[in-house]
Amino acid sequence: MHLRERSLNEVLLSRLQQGAEEPLLTWHDRVITASEAVANVASLAQYLRKEIGVAPGSRVAVLALNRPETLLLLFAAAHIGGIVVLLNTRYSPAEVAAVLEDASPCALFYDTATQALAEAGAAQLRSPFHMVPVDDLAPQPALSVQEAAQELQHPAGDLATPVLMLYTSGTTGALKGVPLTQGNLLANVGQIGAAITPPTKAEALVVTPLFHAALIPSALVPLSHGLPLVVCERFSPAEALELLATRSIAWTVMVPTMIQACLDLLGGDRLPSGDHPRFIYYGASPAPRALIEEAMRGLGAQLIQSYGLTEATQAVTVLSPHDHRVGLADAPHLLRSAGRPLPATELAVWSSDGTPLPSGQVGEIVVRGPQVMGGYWNRPAETAQVLVNGWLRTGDAGFLDEHGYLYVTDRIKDVIISGGENVFSPRVEDVVRSHAAVREVAVVGLRHAVWGETVHAVVVLRPGFTETPELAADIIQHCRNHLAGFEIPRSIEFASELPKSATGKILKRLLRERAPETIALACDLRVPSGPAVWRERR
Repeated sequence: MHLRERSLNEVLLSRLQQGAEEPLLTWHDRVITASEAVANVASLAQYLRKEIGVAPGSRVAVLALNRPETLLLLFAAAHIGGIVVLLNTRYSPAEVAAVLEDASPCALFYDTATQALAEAGAAQLRSPFHMVPVDDLAPQPALSVQEAAQELQHPAGDLATPVLMLYTSGTTGALKGVPLTQGNLLANVGQIGAAITPPTKAEALVVTPLFHAALIPSALVPLSHGLPLVVCERFSPAEALELLATRSIAWTVMVPTMIQACLDLLGGDRLPSGDHPRFIYYGASPAPRALIEEAMRGLGAQLIQSYGLTEATQAVTVLSPHDHRVGLADAPHLLRSAGRPLPATELAVWSSDGTPLPSGQVGEIVVRGPQVMGGYWNRPAETAQVLVNGWLRTGDAGFLDEHGYLYVTDRIKDVIISGGENVFSPRVEDVVRSHAAVREVAVVGLRHAVWGETVHAVVVLRPGFTETPELAADIIQHCRNHLAGFEIPRSIEFASELPKSATGKILKRLLRERAPETIALACDLRVPSGPAVWRERR
């Protein structure tokens, strides 16, 4: 496919040409113009090369909350052929140590908020590397803007050069490094931009973590399209609403739980409409119809859903604002779809033996395109399992309809097999969520001696509802009115919250791990010291 830019440097240099003194990024009260960003990146590249010893292929790790230095380090390291490794700030010290040992960086950059975590993780390793507070990066030996621009016109790598390494989110428990090349990043930036065409002459609000693949749509896509970034250190619904109301924000990336938190705080009010269309690009999980309607009304937003995975940079499909409107008007099935493939992206559905399946049949979703990784870091066996003749096996179950829309039915490992029947948890979750008392739900399978597995629903209630056996029974009755017998939850667990990754994905493996070995029968409370759990007889 044709790329707007041939290197990450061109993203910055194009902004310089559009207006050297125009803001490129705002963080708290700090404003970085395009000329300052170009000078900082070129100076940082010199520092990394001379002081840290970064050479082509070297890794540089970053463990920090959202801040400008994360992006500046990415551009600077890419310029000299280095690879930035972004670490999740919610890791445990052991996970930080595991990533550092696997990636073998020559430096770890951290901020005040993550200093203790960085030091605890690094203390578990024997290999020496530089420990650098990001605040120490501020002032670097200055190059003039002209010198910096000239320097950035000659990057060390090309489109095949890895520049970013992200570690998979751990929904399956495994931490695997995913090296992404400049070509991967720029292809996905171009694909998303071609499918959506973000607005110009406005701003983009960054509230999702920059250590996640969401940095592509939240930061790189708007930068490529000329939108300055307004970066929040971490997500706060109050801060997000204030910025949406007072600045010319036309683009932001959220997950459904973030959108819901903003709507809850609005309390039924509406944000003032701005001078530009307001787009919210969301992923991690589909959004219920009620949330979509409320977001369009309360936030004045046009919604874009994305399906993707780290191994495919970020996005594979999009469900456009037009698709959302059609879905609300007269095609409700579209709202259950993840959309259609991005440009230059091929999607297929395979059976367990790798045979392509026709439309409408459920199998494993596979993808091929310029955004697909070349393989895991130092894991040839795992790479061979997921990359087959250029196709990436996603591990997700789903089907394509006759119009090319993708429907994700479940993670293959999360499909529940009860009495020989396949139960797809998103279908059950949609029904449970439609109960008036339910705010959030996750459905998992629990081992059963007779049925193999039974359906178990973990429910977070809306304010004003009380955890009682009668409510659990009512939720099960609601499901009985809408689901096949084998799909009905046999147990209901009430919880104050669901365990999630940093980007809002529900960690179902943790729910399965914490489920009690035996759940009470006939709505008898069995675990007074933990979450309330009731079970219906079968």
